[in-house]
Amino acid sequence: IRERQKSRWGEDVLHGTEISDHVRQFIFEHIDSVEQITILLFLRDNPSQSFNADALTRELRSSPVSVTTRCEGLVRSGLVGMSTTGDYSYTATPH
Repeated sequence: IRERQKSRWGEDVLHGTEISDHVRQFIFEHIDSVEQITILLFLRDNPSQSFNADALTRELRSSPVSVTTRCEGLVRSGLVGMSTTGDYSYTATPH
């Protein structure tokens, strides 16, 4: 059973275990793994900084190959930007 309420911004908020259709679609279109969402959330929480793959690997305790692969997917989706020096940052403009 879905219980809907309005957020303080007037948006529908779901309570319980169901995920809204637009969130489900976003995940389906842009997210391939838990590690990828972890990277995205980490970058979002540090919007004034950029990180190279080695720094993200240390922060998230993962492997460099895995972090690079996940970041490349986020860059292709337009959620993460990559500088000319190879640093990643949050952009939040999905394609």
